[in-house]
Amino acid sequence: MMTAMSDPEVLRHRLCGLQEHVLRALLESRAEGGRELTGVVGRTVADVSYGLDRVADAVVLPWFEREWPGTEPVLVVSEGLDEPVLVGAGVRQARGVELGGSGPGRGHPRRCRRRRDDRAADHQAVGE
Repeated sequence: MMTAMSDPEVLRHRLCGLQEHVLRALLESRAEGGRELTGVVGRTVADVSYGLDRVADAVVLPWFEREWPGTEPVLVVSEGLDEPVLVGAGVRQARGVELGGSGPGRGHPRRCRRRRDDRAADHQAVGE
């Protein structure tokens, strides 16, 4: 049974909040001198993981569990997760979930609005 979709603009703003949350975590990690963000921390046949991946992976799922509306299920896929995780609608389970549906705003991504100067400063701050 499908539930009514939340306002797409509200969801977009929440995702922009995730962007800010991940950026804060990266900047805090760098300020604490804990982890080398640009250094390679792991390799597989298909991918290379960097320190910034580990920092981001540690905060993404907890953010979704805390901030995402429970009425709007989302499948979280991340390098740091062994399997995709479904969050929302009172569930948290692994792979095998079909999230279907279409509606206004789906399939038309819009970016978080940030000034070019802010983005450049962010990249410089995390060592890019």
